[in-house]
Amino acid sequence: MGEVRRGVIRQRAAAGKAHADRFHPGALGRLKARVGVFHHDAGGRVILDGPPRAVFAQGDALRACRLDLPPVVAMGEMLQKGGMKLPLCLEIEELADAIWQYS
Repeated sequence: MGEVRRGVIRQRAAAGKAHADRFHPGALGRLKARVGVFHHDAGGRVILDGPPRAVFAQGDALRACRLDLPPVVAMGEMLQKGGMKLPLCLEIEELADAIWQYS
């Protein structure tokens, strides 16, 4: 891990903010605070920052950063493109409930 990155993590920790490079896709719904997306091609500047639902709702912006949507979000997006009116779901149980209520 580079020195700059370690410094950013230390600063965020000192400010009481969490940092995660990667997390299990099933844990998306348990993210309560904020998610930040840094884009390497943009000099490492923050592209998206906010609550998980707001960040993962920006599928086009995430793809522009060459990031894939979390699997459950991608599945919900595919169903929406097929005509289902579903909310953004961050956990598979949430998506299953939304599909059940839709039908």
